[in-house]
Amino acid sequence: MNNNNQFMPVYEPVIREGKSHPIFYITEWILPVVFLIPTIIQFSKANSYTLYDYIVTGEDPNAVRGLAYFWLILFLLTFVFGIIDCVSMAMRKIQITQSRIRGRSGITNMSSLDDMISNITDIDVRHGVLGGAFGYGTIIITTVSRKYRFKNIKDADSLINIINGIKASMSGTNQS
Repeated sequence: MNNNNQFMPVYEPVIREGKSHPIFYITEWILPVVFLIPTIIQFSKANSYTLYDYIVTGEDPNAVRGLAYFWLILFLLTFVFGIIDCVSMAMRKIQITQSRIRGRSGITNMSSLDDMISNITDIDVRHGVLGGAFGYGTIIITTVSRKYRFKNIKDADSLINIINGIKASMSGTNQS
């Protein structure tokens, strides 16, 4: 097995693989950067605070430090959740072979799909406004036993078309 396809057998080549759209790696870091800016400003203000500033402005130096710690906590929380989301997105993938579909998503609530394409009862793709513009969507696969949801998959429509084409060819060969 090669490192790219660790959960796919060697004897069944992957036709197409779908992963998270790369734009979400960027968007995960916008909020921490937004919170980092006031954190730096507040800490520099708190560190340069003098008795003269307290007398002139009447601001309590402890309140300035408290606000700095508030922004720091917001920054740290969004940073940690950004890392968790990025790892989750890196683990999210769907692989299609001639007869099977395999996928996985999530970190703590791991969802894993490994089934024959013929066992898929319904497959759907949903796009939001941005999903249509940037070319990603949520793929919802319903099998005989369960429903699977893979969010923010790049080129979701082409993956659905490939799966539907394989299903059509399987039903065509089964009837003849």
